[in-house]
Amino acid sequence: MAIIVMDGFDHYPDAAGEYFASVEGYTHEHNPERSDAHSADTRWDYGKCLEIYWDGPFRIAIGNAATNTIFVSMAFKYTSAENRDILKILDANGNQHAKYHLDSSGYVYASDASGTVQGTSTGIIAPNIWYWMEMKTKVDSTTGTMQIKIDEVDAFTPLTGLDTQNGATTPLIGWVRFTSGSDNYTYFDDLIIQDDTGDFLGDSRIETFMPASDVGTPDWTNTGAGSNAADVSVIGSTMEDDYVYSATSTDVDLYDVGALSEEDTVHAVATHTRAMKDSTAAVAFKSRTKSGTNERDGASNTLVSSYAWTTYTDIFEWTDDAESIAWNKTLFDAAQFGVEVV
Repeated sequence: MAIIVMDGFDHYPDAAGEYFASVEGYTHEHNPERSDAHSADTRWDYGKCLEIYWDGPFRIAIGNAATNTIFVSMAFKYTSAENRDILKILDANGNQHAKYHLDSSGYVYASDASGTVQGTSTGIIAPNIWYWMEMKTKVDSTTGTMQIKIDEVDAFTPLTGLDTQNGATTPLIGWVRFTSGSDNYTYFDDLIIQDDTGDFLGDSRIETFMPASDVGTPDWTNTGAGSNAADVSVIGSTMEDDYVYSATSTDVDLYDVGALSEEDTVHAVATHTRAMKDSTAAVAFKSRTKSGTNERDGASNTLVSSYAWTTYTDIFEWTDDAESIAWNKTLFDAAQFGVEVV
């Protein structure tokens, strides 16, 4: 299993449309103010979810995954009945390979590259109810497949032998596009995207943690009067004034974050780090996880634009570089997370 995207949307400020534009791989198509991290109507009555209204859809880049098969797992809710798209699978240029959509009665459809409906759900999904959706799509001109599970049950018989490849484009997937109806709200939460090595995960929840306390003596310097952990855990109007900084190679800050609420399977841990540089000099950092003797670093992230905040995500499906120890509640609860200057 290789997870490409993992986002619970809890760590964004309210009215986050403009903020989403600074997340690496996230792109707005129309009005960013109509794509928000919304505090109300969440799936678990906790944190936030993604809210899209009318012409505020956005796309998530699949990046360098070089895959023609994708698994998208997410919680989904909409507010009123009308014909609408749920999810589109696009090539690197934004051309549609395949899509999943709803009609005004709540039936779910799967359409191929030509827009022809190939599958229709046997039942409906009603407005104002959260559903767990998982979609598997393989892009190919002759052996394409489409499958959707709603609350872990197939909505229709899995489809095979389809043309899900747009014209002369390559069968690779470039983007996943999330959208709404023409004049109402659609909500997404607990989003997990996997490449062709993935599988159906079943109903899953992304639990979000912020740094709670410093581990030892921090190497980085904070801008506030409190701890480093307190500065980097700020969400809201002062988040661009409260931060930690360092320009010294190998400087490390680590933080405790708290404990998982339940004992269950842990598919992966994702770190979201918001960073910028304040000069034209080359600057890079990497995220770090540490649990006991298990330590793992994310990719080196080179900051490109001066004075431009960007959010970088690293996904850790294992606890150490040997990739031999999977996460569980005990290892997570003992873990520390942070950053290092490269």
